[in-house]
Amino acid sequence: MPQFLALVKSLSTTATIDVLVFLHVESAFVRALEQLDSAHVKLLSRFVKSANENRLGNGGSEFDAPVQSLNLDQIEIALPEYRDQLADLLA
Repeated sequence: MPQFLALVKSLSTTATIDVLVFLHVESAFVRALEQLDSAHVKLLSRFVKSANENRLGNGGSEFDAPVQSLNLDQIEIALPEYRDQLADLLA
C-alpha cells in the first residue's frame, strides 16, 4: 500500500506540473495576442497569400500558391502603406 500511495502522489505531482506548464504557455500566448493590433494581423495575413496577391508575381499561375516566406523588401512591396512602421511591426 505505501508504494501505491507513493505512485499516486508522484502522478498527481506530475499532472500538476503539466497543468502549470500548460497554463504558463497559454498565458504567454494570450499576452502575445494582447499586444497585436490590426496592422500586425494584416502583416500576418500576407504569409498565407500568394505571390500574386502580395504584388510579387507577374499574374501567372505559377505565382498562385501561398508564399513560403517574405523578406523585408517583399513585405514593403506587399504592404506599402506600412513601410514606415515595419520596424515596429516586426519587432
